[in-house]
Amino acid sequence: MEIDIISYTPEQYETLNEAQLLEVQKAQIKKNRLLRNLNQAKQDEKNRLIENNMFLSEIWTVYCAKL
Repeated sequence: MEIDIISYTPEQYETLNEAQLLEVQKAQIKKNRLLRNLNQAKQDEKNRLIENNMFLSEIWTVYCAKL
């Protein structure tokens, strides 16, 4: 698993104990899940707008900014 919620050097990762490393991994999993859900919500809304011939309107831009 790639950890991108914090930017530690390999040496800094080595100093983390098991509990700290588990917390970092748990936070990374949560972030990945949230991003996946966000991307799915955006894709669903994009598909809905395309079906209603409204994708080229400003609605998509406003929706993305809101998310």
